[in-house]
Amino acid sequence: MVASVGRITAGTGYEYLTREVATSKHDYYTGAGETPGIWTGRGAALLGLAGEVDADDMAALYGRFVVPSTAGGTRLPSGRWLHEQVLGRKVSPRTRPDGTVAEPIAAFDVTFSPAKSVSLLWALTSHHVVQAAVLAAHDESVAVALEYLDHHAGHTRSGAGGVRKVHGDGFVIAQFRHRTARSTTPGERVGDPQLHSHCAILNRVRGVDGKWRTLDSKAIYRHAHAAGAVYGAHLERLLTERLGVTWETPNGRVPMREIAGMPADLRIRFSTRRADVLATYDRLEAEWRDVHGRSPTTAERADMHQQATLRSRNPKSGGVSELHSRWRAECTSSELVDVDRAVAQVPNVERVAVDGGRIPAASDELTSAVFDRLHQQRSWWTRAHIAHEVADLVAGPTLEAIELETERIAQLCVPLERDDDFEYADHDAAKLTSKTILDAERRVLTAADDSTTVVVPARTAAELGDDQAAAVRALCTGDRQVQTVVGPAGAGKTTMLRSVADSWVAANREVTVLALSAAAGRVVTNDTGLPAHTIAAWRVGQVDLPRGGLVIVDEASMVPTLTLDHLVRVANASNTRVALLGDYAQMGSPEAGGLLRDLAAKPSAVELVAVRRFREEWERAASKRLRAHDPEVAAEYERRGRIVGTLAKQATVSVCDAWFADDVNDLESVIVVETEAAAAALSGRCQELLRVGDRLGERVTDSCSDGNPLHVGDVIQTRRNTRELATSDRTRVLNRDVWRITGRSANGEIQAVSLTRRATVDLTPEYVAADVVLAYATTIAGAQGRTTDTGHVVVTPRTSSAATYVGMTRGRQCNTAHVITDGHDHAELDLGDRPAAQAFADAVTRTGDGQRSAHAVRADWKSGAPVRQAARTDDRRTRAAVEWWERVRPQLPPAVVTALDGHEHEVIDALARTTSDQQRRQAVRLAIRSTRWDQPTAGRTFARALATTLRPSTQGASPNPSYHRYSGREFGR
Repeated sequence: MVASVGRITAGTGYEYLTREVATSKHDYYTGAGETPGIWTGRGAALLGLAGEVDADDMAALYGRFVVPSTAGGTRLPSGRWLHEQVLGRKVSPRTRPDGTVAEPIAAFDVTFSPAKSVSLLWALTSHHVVQAAVLAAHDESVAVALEYLDHHAGHTRSGAGGVRKVHGDGFVIAQFRHRTARSTTPGERVGDPQLHSHCAILNRVRGVDGKWRTLDSKAIYRHAHAAGAVYGAHLERLLTERLGVTWETPNGRVPMREIAGMPADLRIRFSTRRADVLATYDRLEAEWRDVHGRSPTTAERADMHQQATLRSRNPKSGGVSELHSRWRAECTSSELVDVDRAVAQVPNVERVAVDGGRIPAASDELTSAVFDRLHQQRSWWTRAHIAHEVADLVAGPTLEAIELETERIAQLCVPLERDDDFEYADHDAAKLTSKTILDAERRVLTAADDSTTVVVPARTAAELGDDQAAAVRALCTGDRQVQTVVGPAGAGKTTMLRSVADSWVAANREVTVLALSAAAGRVVTNDTGLPAHTIAAWRVGQVDLPRGGLVIVDEASMVPTLTLDHLVRVANASNTRVALLGDYAQMGSPEAGGLLRDLAAKPSAVELVAVRRFREEWERAASKRLRAHDPEVAAEYERRGRIVGTLAKQATVSVCDAWFADDVNDLESVIVVETEAAAAALSGRCQELLRVGDRLGERVTDSCSDGNPLHVGDVIQTRRNTRELATSDRTRVLNRDVWRITGRSANGEIQAVSLTRRATVDLTPEYVAADVVLAYATTIAGAQGRTTDTGHVVVTPRTSSAATYVGMTRGRQCNTAHVITDGHDHAELDLGDRPAAQAFADAVTRTGDGQRSAHAVRADWKSGAPVRQAARTDDRRTRAAVEWWERVRPQLPPAVVTALDGHEHEVIDALARTTSDQQRRQAVRLAIRSTRWDQPTAGRTFARALATTLRPSTQGASPNPSYHRYSGREFGR
């Protein structure tokens, strides 16, 4: 159950909602159109909007922010002409630094959608009563979720930089309920059943002060995730009460629960829009990054993948028969029986608790479960994150229960951004953490300062650079219990580790490497000779730390904080030194993390500074600028021909053709993308190029786990560790091992040879179907730590700086960015393409993905106190000046008031320079006397005289030049 947020621009951006409305009953029943939208929200009532949404009203309100009843102007009975009433400031597009036009945001399309099984129950049941019950439960749950969102995000902000929160009088919402996902191909077949409601929340709200302003968009995005969970929890409760359905979590996955008993095959069959989902996911995450300044967590990404099923650029297609009949015709008789059985024959209307692992409110079990989930996602959180987990876990999930439990658990958290200034504090946005996280971070950071006696003589090889030699000495003769070594991609970590291994072995001391994956550990072993194990194996007791020796943690930036803390404590107890190797500029932990950046700032930390991987000297320097988020480096890559602009629909062809050219020249190449789905699609295209070029042999299976067929000669990747498939070198088949197919045995097993060692394997059909993918393209996580001849990375509007950096540092000889230049705004816009170099620079500076530790968040909050306090002081002075002027202005001569029209923001700016009413009165008198009011420039002369008079009385306080950024909002006429 999810809620997505899309942006609707002023002008005609809203039309993708109104054009879906059916023009006749026949269109509605055949799926060619939807029911009209309805007005909802307290703000809509303020504007006199109710009932069905009219297209003209939408055009006025969502196109130009004009109150519909005044659109076009109205002649009053008195004969006076009433002009259009605009809510807040008038619509005016702005020009970006790169010259493209950014249209104002008219509304936020918050879309609520249930689990797939709920849509299938509604679509496939033979009982009309069940269909009606599902629709009613959906509508009621949307209303509850909007109530939550209105309470927490229905406000605006005022003051320079939005320093002050102003509560609002309610959302204005045009709500449209749709029944289907968009069809894969226009005109082919009715889209898959997918109930969802688009709630177009107008980007204007009336504040409690009576003024209309834009919404606080950050609050909308911050709470949308939780609103989706509130929607889902309420829907589960209603369907259980009214239909007796129960809930399960397929494969134990979080966060999506499904109706128990619904055939899983149906969910797959009615989810056909893979390409559209991927493209829409790109846009949703790009918008998320823009607002939050960071990447979504693993759980938030999972929600976005569900959200992306709701959007597409293709219009919905119609049919020739009734929707439900067509959908039922695609199912077998036994599947339809299972659908009807999912609804209890005799629903227990008194049943309130929802099945599916929900936990009683106000219980220690619920508290522990919520904190466990939070720890699995981040080092800090807000009340919105807590609300999401509470809604997903609490039994009897009414809105009141969710709000109460959220506040109860928030009170158990440790505030990282304590703010006692009640007038300006925003407790909903304030970051929190737990004592568990803070204590774990403190122990690791303290251990980095602790000394140890476990040292050995350093043996530095002659070929080592100065930075590598310094790292070897730190890991051998250094006296830190926890030693951090960081460095950019291609800095020669492996060469350095060989000397470390030689030094410890020569001293008869044991060294163990812990890696995130068995495949990564095997690479370390092959390159350095050091024994390597997975961190997971150590955690379950399969590996002991070397007493009196050294344990090296590879890719430490990706290791969760709680795991690092556990490791450090165990190492201390066994007198084992800990070495943390990694790069905080690359991908971080999927759980609570961010510590490596803090550890790298310690005086004892060592940094590898020289980049050695790349053949070209310029690329070594450029990669370091890339790592430092320097946007100007885009010009260097563009000048060298390393940036290729492409449209989204052409990106697959562009990148695969470039990869194929490398392959023809016998260069090992890799394509780096952000999702498994994208990797599968690109790998399939690469395979087709190889097949057409007669570089592949016979087909050996029709489909592997990514949906692609396999041929002799294909390069594949195994995705699950197993001991059941013995290799010729008597080692396990590991996740992310890379193989080339050589044939198929008589019993159907696929024969392959390893590309990284001398080994062969026979893969069973079952393993191939479930755990083998083509390896021509891979995700960022799969590419990190890998080195090839050439690399190609697809840069989308959501690609992060870390992903860009990893993707552009895989190849020794050449690395190319294939930059998607369209899709940087809402899908319905047509604002032109973004220059490829600018889009690449955007990705380089999109730094939100590196998780920050709780300690870093708290330090940032404290260091920002002077700027924050100055902004609040300026705001208080400005508001006081406005209030004083509002009292004084009626006392001024009419000619003075008339002359000051259009200059009052300058007047307020001058008056805000002092807090003394007496000084203001004196300054106004002097300015009036010194101004010639018969001149056309009288207003400006008065304002300047006022500013000159008050300037000496500021007594060192900074002037308040920010007022004109408020002007129309703070000073009403």
